[in-house]
Amino acid sequence: MNKKILISAVTMLFASGVYAQTCDHSLGMKVTYEGKPVVENQLTYHGFNPAEVAIVQKKGKSILDVASKQQDKKGGYAVEFKETVTCDGKVTDNPAIVVEGVTIQGMSKILREASKQEQALIKLGEDEAAKGKKKAWGK
Repeated sequence: MNKKILISAVTMLFASGVYAQTCDHSLGMKVTYEGKPVVENQLTYHGFNPAEVAIVQKKGKSILDVASKQQDKKGGYAVEFKETVTCDGKVTDNPAIVVEGVTIQGMSKILREASKQEQALIKLGEDEAAKGKKKAWGK
């Protein structure tokens, strides 16, 4: 019994320490066609906890999966994905991922997946509001 209490206490302390962190999560995507810029965007979420960062990263992996299947198709598009996570001042700058040889049809698939995942994040925010929260994300 005492072991269970000790494990629960340690788990609660660990969880409270992890979720006490505040993170800024920046995502970027740059699209070029035959080397010339087409569109570039960056989105930064402020005040996230690590669990919220993990949710967004999971959605991002879905986009990368679609993008990886569209590369090397002899198209003129290239897409570069970037991510930076800063938690309590510690910066993690993840290496950029580039897919090249993307066709216009492939580009459409990538953008549709990105839109789909952003809509899913919006839905999560709406679900939090339905629970009575005043702020969907972060602290």
